[in-house]
Amino acid sequence: MEKFTGNESFLSSYESSIYNIRSSLKFIKTTHHYRLFLQNLYKVVISAERWPEETLSALQNNFEELLFALDAAWLEHEHQLQIEARYGTREEETKVDVLQPSFSDYTIDQYYPRLQESTWPVERNHRFKGEIQFLNQDEIHSSEVFYRKFFGRRSQGDWKRYLTLWMESALDDRSIIEVHGFSPAEIYEDYVDLVKLMEIVWLVEKQERELLYHELVPWFDMNNYPYMGKIESTFNPYSDLYGFFHYTSLMAYKRDLGRWMKLVFEQEKIWEGTPADLIDLFKTLVHMTDCLWLIRQLGPNYPKSWNNTNTTYSFQHAPIPKENYRYRLPEETVKNPENYLREFFDLYDLQFCFHILFESLTAALGHEEPYPFDKKEIASFHANLVKLLEAGYLVQAKKYPNRQH
Repeated sequence: MEKFTGNESFLSSYESSIYNIRSSLKFIKTTHHYRLFLQNLYKVVISAERWPEETLSALQNNFEELLFALDAAWLEHEHQLQIEARYGTREEETKVDVLQPSFSDYTIDQYYPRLQESTWPVERNHRFKGEIQFLNQDEIHSSEVFYRKFFGRRSQGDWKRYLTLWMESALDDRSIIEVHGFSPAEIYEDYVDLVKLMEIVWLVEKQERELLYHELVPWFDMNNYPYMGKIESTFNPYSDLYGFFHYTSLMAYKRDLGRWMKLVFEQEKIWEGTPADLIDLFKTLVHMTDCLWLIRQLGPNYPKSWNNTNTTYSFQHAPIPKENYRYRLPEETVKNPENYLREFFDLYDLQFCFHILFESLTAALGHEEPYPFDKKEIASFHANLVKLLEAGYLVQAKKYPNRQH
């Protein structure tokens, strides 16, 4: 096959910008349609079959959309090449474990951190709802990985010329292998790459256009936003969590929380201690909830180096539970306390936690407005918050086993 010398585009000049072409990709609602089309086209191309005459219009429409996606991919790749030429390439490419989730998944599904290594390959397909089936994690993590391979095999123009041969073969009663001498392995590799092309264009378009910025990472979801956490907390919430239990024991937190919650519905009684102490307890519990939520979101994927954090404290460590201490958590959960984080945050988001604790704070300090939560709701939340405190203590004790004394 004669090589094309340029990167010809069937688009008119005013459309040949990466921004304009992205705005025109709305026709790619799902990858399922194109995966089925390419599967049928591949079957016809490698055989003596012809494309059914009654669906010739569908063949033409899908073929044109495939070429449009090819141009979109090329413009994206060309943009990446221009950035490389201006700023140079990174010395080391980021390698992604194909068995682990990628941060790109946030743009499709915010709940990726729940995925574990053992279940990732199966759950990945479910969580993408089948939209991504052929791309591997390296390619999802960086579209450049796919584009380099795809356009390294053929230029934009060569792909169009080659796809024209596919179209001719689909309308002929001879296979492309018979007419042009391509190997079956080569044709299959091309088929896989074309499916990947539609998946990567769909993914990039989905990332760039359809989702709001705060949806790209979970802590920009305003229903799940750390209220008391600092920037450092988002990098290592374990360290803050350790600090909470260094100064105050688990038993003291549970005792003070119990005293606090008893005042919520007894309007004739208010907090007997210094109001600032209750406000500090409120802020600590909100901050602790933030940290545990972050650990639940990213816990299994935190860098191992985080174990090496060496924070020194000037005060003696608060008492720790004795060996026979009776936790409210089930015995199995005591062994794996991180499992309770999922259970708790399936019930409550951070906005709810902040709201109910804030209302409880004002009620305990004598605010006379009607309390917006009923007794059953506050009792349930209190019971679950006590278990969250236990899980928090056990999580940090497991993370820093040598700091407990």
